Amino acid sequence: MDVQTGAAIRSKARSTRARSSRSAASPTCRLSGNNGLLLAPQADFLFDRGFISFGNGRLLISPVADEKSLVKLGVDPDRPPEVGRFTRAQETFLEFHQTEIFRSADAT
Repeated sequence: MDVQTGAAIRSKARSTRARSSRSAASPTCRLSGNNGLLLAPQADFLFDRGFISFGNGRLLISPVADEKSLVKLGVDPDRPPEVGRFTRAQETFLEFHQTEIFRSADAT
């Protein structure tokens, strides 16, 4: 199931990592199942480029993301979906994504 849309579309879903293999601190970190997410292609695109992230059971949208582009890709910035809770181990990887990849308003 896609965490962003809730759709059961495994044939189109993509596996992505909150923390890339290049930035992994150890082989254990690199291979951890808690680092992986199954996303729809458009969500994977936005996640990898830092325009969306996940935290506290919600979809987080970067303030620098273009609103019209988000809507075209299926994300309603005015109503970000609740995506459900993550385990503490998953949250650790998502925190890395939020601090190192997710685009903040002061990003250049």
